[in-house]
Amino acid sequence: MPQQQQTIESPGEVINRYIIKGLGIGVRQLAHALNVPANRMYQIIQNKRDISVDTAIRLGHFLDMDPHFWLDIQNRYDIHQYLNENESLTNQVQPLKPKN
Repeated sequence: MPQQQQTIESPGEVINRYIIKGLGIGVRQLAHALNVPANRMYQIIQNKRDISVDTAIRLGHFLDMDPHFWLDIQNRYDIHQYLNENESLTNQVQPLKPKN
């Protein structure tokens, strides 16, 4: 049975959807509030840059949330992208079979 393709949003897509559009905050306004260069936020939104620990902490503080949230999104997105680009990878590994 084929696996159903799961859609994983990038951190930039999440920021764009829920902060920029959802809260009505401009990219430059967000960058200013985070005290980071605007091009950093533009690059993240365009998927040209990953969420760093620094940015995750800043976003977490800005939104009063755990910065791990942003790093988890980045990791999930990275794994998803890697598996899409290397579909045969899991076929190259023999899963451990428990001893009965």
